[in-house]
Amino acid sequence: MLPIDTFMVESPAATMQDSTRPTPPTCPPEPRDPDHARNVQKMDLGPEGIKPMKRACNDCRQQKLRCDVVQFPFTPCSRCKRLGKNCDVDTMFKRIGRRDKLSEMQREIEELRWKLGRATQGGPAVVPVPRPNIEQRMSSGTMGTPSTLMRELGRFKLTGDLLDDLFSQFFTLYHQFLPFLDPQKNPDYYFDLCPVLGWSIAMVGARKFHKEPSLRADLTYDYVRLLWATIADIPHSYHVTKALCLLCFWPLPTEGLQKDPTSQLASLMMQIALQNMLHLDFKAQVPFRGELSASEQRDRLMTWAACNIVAESTSTSLGLPPNTVYEGVLGSDFTFLSPYQLPDDLVAQLRISQFCNNFTKTLYCNNIGTNRLLAESRRADALESLQAQYSRLQMALSNHLSVIVQLHLYAAAVHLHAFAFFLPVDSLARRLALDELFAAVCAFLQAVMNHETSTGTLLEHTSNFISQTIFSSTFVLVKLLNGPPSKHMDTERGKALFNGIILAAGRMSIAKDDLPSRVGTRVPHLWRALGGGKEWVEDRPDPTVLRIQSWMGVSHVYDCHWAWKEQCKQKVGGHGNGTALNESNARGACGGGQGGLGSDAETMEALNPTDWAFLDWATIPI
Repeated sequence: MLPIDTFMVESPAATMQDSTRPTPPTCPPEPRDPDHARNVQKMDLGPEGIKPMKRACNDCRQQKLRCDVVQFPFTPCSRCKRLGKNCDVDTMFKRIGRRDKLSEMQREIEELRWKLGRATQGGPAVVPVPRPNIEQRMSSGTMGTPSTLMRELGRFKLTGDLLDDLFSQFFTLYHQFLPFLDPQKNPDYYFDLCPVLGWSIAMVGARKFHKEPSLRADLTYDYVRLLWATIADIPHSYHVTKALCLLCFWPLPTEGLQKDPTSQLASLMMQIALQNMLHLDFKAQVPFRGELSASEQRDRLMTWAACNIVAESTSTSLGLPPNTVYEGVLGSDFTFLSPYQLPDDLVAQLRISQFCNNFTKTLYCNNIGTNRLLAESRRADALESLQAQYSRLQMALSNHLSVIVQLHLYAAAVHLHAFAFFLPVDSLARRLALDELFAAVCAFLQAVMNHETSTGTLLEHTSNFISQTIFSSTFVLVKLLNGPPSKHMDTERGKALFNGIILAAGRMSIAKDDLPSRVGTRVPHLWRALGGGKEWVEDRPDPTVLRIQSWMGVSHVYDCHWAWKEQCKQKVGGHGNGTALNESNARGACGGGQGGLGSDAETMEALNPTDWAFLDWATIPI
């Protein structure tokens, strides 16, 4: 909400009063003596012989009082002399209404109360850059302020300095993962463009904001209300899709997948983008769309590219059918993008997401069977063909392989090779494909650990696509290193990467019991339940054979939890669905004895298999 002193326009009523109010005569009545009249007229003229305009001094004008100031030669008015005030006459001066002054004072009082409340709660008080008050700005004629305006979100008000820090945090640490916004624009530009976009940038910047650790949690409730109020306000500006891009790429933490609206928001984002015709060529004849400037064309194109990247990464990481649209303005080879000089990383990510869309539709979106998988006889050939396409893509992007693009490319390889779990059991193609999957997982996790070691900022600020791929890779290692493929794999390297990711999972956590914290706490129990990395023997079930095959490239994640739950139920005597395992039974069933995590009461409470916060197991089709 803009402060009341941002713009100030004199009311028409005041102007009318000034124009209708009788004014003292500018010259005395003409005397009978013509010589005396000429002398008086000569005395009232200005230094250049021009008759000056009669104007009250600033203080009398503010109080709407009659003023007898004389400008040539300057003589203070009798009121200012009597009250001991400086009598100034400024042609740029405008009256300030009493309500405006009270509003300014009220704003300053609320800002001081907010800073005092933050200081008493243990957080550092934010001191804004000193700004001239409303009277100083009005008298000097400068209405703008050099610092960012204070903004209000629900019950909270954020000063300009705090917003500057949040935006700086976003464009320094997060923007590189999805570079479709302009870092040269100030926060006021984004707030004026679309309030929910400005707050979305601030919320992403507050995810790991060490100056105000509780700021994200404090703003979440009011931010969510603003988000849904904006969505309910139809029609939408295409700038709303930018906010949804950020929210889906860095979602708010939730206690479980059932409460995570990321997939719904991604679908809504694509629908709003389509309604704003971002998918159409700029030369298309659309009656109600006027001519677009070159900068607006580029902005719309970058927004549409970001929407497809976010929508594809969301569906791929969650195992859902894609809802992307690469036809139309983007085309198949992206030649239309060249004149607009889009960031290389954005175009590279767009090509990677298009490849993910291609293999997802080829392998998982067929009208065959209940799971819509490709026919079993064609799976090995299709996977081999897609691997060749991946190699060509890797060669094409070799000149644009920044660290972020490289991670996205490795992540795409992990999701592609996860199809190895769907190849015919005991076939040579399956064994070779599982080896390729292990190599892809190791390459991806090694790249993540290398970048984290060199910068120390990747895991804290990474996108949802990278973090979800890390978790998916962790479950791949759980299956491969505890199953028959471990006999001909580098198990020591796999175990080292597994331990490193488990230890580093806490750096990705931004709230208690969010997905990274659940993975870091509970996956070790799953690892022990499936064998603890010991050599696989034939009397144990093969964990690489999936019972759940309906979640595309992440089916192995849900299958892992299903197997863990079944094993825990058998060891404690067969608890039914909805029956919680108590602490002692969970510790004994899941290996939580000495040397494990079993002594932590919160960890044991989290071991309830019906509350793993992924899905209700009774609703998962096998």
